[in-house]
Amino acid sequence: MFPDLLDTKGFPARWDCGPAWKQEPVWAWLHILSDLAIWGAYLAIPLVLIYFLRQRKDTPFPRVFWLFGAFIFTCGTVHLIESIIFVYPVYRLSGAMKFLTAVVSWAAVLALVRVMPRALSFRSRSELEAEVRQRTQELEELNERMRAEIEHREEITRSLATNEERLRLALQAGRMGTWDWNLQTNMVIYDEMQCEIVGIGRDTGFVHASQFFDLVHPDDREKLTRTVQNCIATGEAYLAEFRVSPPGGEMRWLAGHGRIVGDAPYARRMTGVNYDISHRKQMEHALEEAHREAETANLAKSEFLANMSHEIRTPLTAILGCASVLVRDLEEPETLEMAEMIQNQGRLLLGVLNDVLDLSKIEAGRLEIRNEPTNLAAVIADVRSLMEPAAQEKGLILDMHVKSRLPQLIETDPLRLRQILINLLSNAIKFTETGVVRVECWYEPHPGDNQMVIAVQDTGIGIAPDAQQRIFEAFIQDGAGDRYATGGTGLGLTICKRLATMLGGDISLTSIPGQGSTFVVRLPLTAEESELDWIDVDAANRDAASSHPRLPVKRIPCRLLVAEDTRSIQILLRRMLSEVVSQIQIVGDGEALLAEYERASQAGEAYDLILMDMQMPILDGYSATRRLRAAGIETPIIALTANAMAGDRARCLEAGCNGYVSKPLDYQQLVAELQRWSSKPAASDCRSP
Repeated sequence: MFPDLLDTKGFPARWDCGPAWKQEPVWAWLHILSDLAIWGAYLAIPLVLIYFLRQRKDTPFPRVFWLFGAFIFTCGTVHLIESIIFVYPVYRLSGAMKFLTAVVSWAAVLALVRVMPRALSFRSRSELEAEVRQRTQELEELNERMRAEIEHREEITRSLATNEERLRLALQAGRMGTWDWNLQTNMVIYDEMQCEIVGIGRDTGFVHASQFFDLVHPDDREKLTRTVQNCIATGEAYLAEFRVSPPGGEMRWLAGHGRIVGDAPYARRMTGVNYDISHRKQMEHALEEAHREAETANLAKSEFLANMSHEIRTPLTAILGCASVLVRDLEEPETLEMAEMIQNQGRLLLGVLNDVLDLSKIEAGRLEIRNEPTNLAAVIADVRSLMEPAAQEKGLILDMHVKSRLPQLIETDPLRLRQILINLLSNAIKFTETGVVRVECWYEPHPGDNQMVIAVQDTGIGIAPDAQQRIFEAFIQDGAGDRYATGGTGLGLTICKRLATMLGGDISLTSIPGQGSTFVVRLPLTAEESELDWIDVDAANRDAASSHPRLPVKRIPCRLLVAEDTRSIQILLRRMLSEVVSQIQIVGDGEALLAEYERASQAGEAYDLILMDMQMPILDGYSATRRLRAAGIETPIIALTANAMAGDRARCLEAGCNGYVSKPLDYQQLVAELQRWSSKPAASDCRSP
């Protein structure tokens, strides 16, 4: 096809297309010369464009310029061919060139359509000059701000230098050294204090990380390595304490704090500070030694109290038991009064002993709090039934009043709550000669902290203002002379305060000397108000006012074997229980008990219950109980012990006992425990002392 473009066959030269061309040749030459001139101009335009485009690399829309140059070039070529056709009729080539020109022309049109919106958005020279002037002004303003910023930075630099000096002095005073660890090269930069603390890097300030870890105590090295690796992996800062052994120096304790610089786990640097805490560790060690010595002393105190408790309770058991029997049996007024005085003073001595033991348990952290669902109104009623005789004896009115609705049950330790209320009421009755002792109870709602409030108020002698601040301290009593006349150890309120705290509450005091005192006990309600079952005020007052007298003791038709080494208590137990049980046999130690139990079993007269003193010569109660249980004997065993420290009950039960009774003996408690573990039904009533 392409060779045919130059083929002129079938096409005459333009000179031959009409006589006018030869008759008036000037017009033909005008066409030829004009086409050649146009071709020359159209050829020059692309060359100029090419030249300047090569000179200016950032010309906008370079492709459009190239396309425009191609369009001009093809147009010029068409004119060149038109001039040639007069002599050499290459009409085929002319048509092809015109077609190519048409294609390039429309391509140029489409390109212009795409770029013209952007081209028209170009600003004019005046606009550019105005912008240049604006930019120049902005640059001048920026230069001015930069000069001010430079001055400010210079001021900051001077301030930083000052602060750096202060920091250096602070680090030196605190024996703190800084370090900067390149995680890629594993080289660490030390400051002067760090070099001094660890004893390496003084010459260059650079050390390899492994040099530092080699100084760490072997027992601390692995833990410190894991801590640092975790910091690098997670980005979490670390704080660790470890020991190092500087070359030629004594071992030191260091505290290290570090963090990575950058994003974990791709951080390249880690910085931190190590500071010498050897002195603190020495102080801690000294404190630990002092604490151990204090614990040893406290243990010795607890052992002393346990032994003292046993030694005091054993004779006190005999004294109170005998006094109780005498009060029951005596009829002559003066002798009965003396027996009652012995009984009352013995109980006072027992109260002092219990206060000392309770405080010792609290201080040793061995007093157990057992929270359980508790009927508060029933607790108040029990306390009232216990304390009302003492109030009536002094001619006082004991008033119980519930001021608001009460929860049916609250979560607390009923035993410790009774102990608090009995202590407070006992003090109120003790220090009030005339008037009223009142107990009020109400519910106080607080957002997130609902409370039950119990107030014990009296019209007694009151408490001096200076004593109110320290009345809850151990062995502290009000300095009023009248109070000394009442006796006491000054431990009751201390125990109440600490018990209330252990129950999650508190006790507060308001008092006016000569007018009376009010102690307010606040107990938290762990359940939400909507979760509680409530009783109304009238029902609560009826429950609080009700008294539950003890049921009469029933005769227990059983054979009882007792092991007790103290002669006086043997006599007491025989007097107390001979009318309660069907048969009682008393032996003096554990060996004798085992022998008697085996004899009775072989004779077909097996015992139904065993009352076992836990501290006896030859064979104690713990060993005797274990031997009975090891032999498969399941007869109920009730422990009898003068020990009253924390854990005594658990120790007895662990040995195999079923029940537990502490000395001094409480007749009602002892009989109730015997009834509880007796396998035979109760028979006729038995009078109590």
